[in-house]
Amino acid sequence: MKKLPLVLVVIFAFALIIPPGMAGSPEGRYSYIQVESVVIDVIDLNKAMFEVDYQVDENVNFLVLLLGKNDLKQKLCEVFALETCRFETVDMNHARFSSEIHSYNNGDGTYWFPERVFKTGIPNLTVKAQDNYKIFESIKEFPGIGYYYGSSN
Repeated sequence: MKKLPLVLVVIFAFALIIPPGMAGSPEGRYSYIQVESVVIDVIDLNKAMFEVDYQVDENVNFLVLLLGKNDLKQKLCEVFALETCRFETVDMNHARFSSEIHSYNNGDGTYWFPERVFKTGIPNLTVKAQDNYKIFESIKEFPGIGYYYGSSN
């Protein structure tokens, strides 16, 4: 029970260190995360895998380790405006997670992976969909990508 006041003080200090106005400031920065590169792999018609390389601010490293990575996970989902994320790995500079994002069927064996607006600029973004991929630099709004989906037979 004596730990509760200490935890509340740490959370309050954490809130002061990371003011909400910092979100989306310089390119790649969202709160205490500096996004460096992202790979989005459309693994099926309803799911995409995200590989994100980033840095956590040094003054926040200890708090993340002390309080757990739930806030870090939440912020990573927020960067990409995702409602749900299923994390495979998350550490202090890399995360791998999936999210449900539905591709649109054009009716002729082609599909459209939809556009996305990110909460910050992404310095280096690669989007893969089947045999198609695109590389973007300094992008905040991903325009979408068309691709063929089918068996490789």
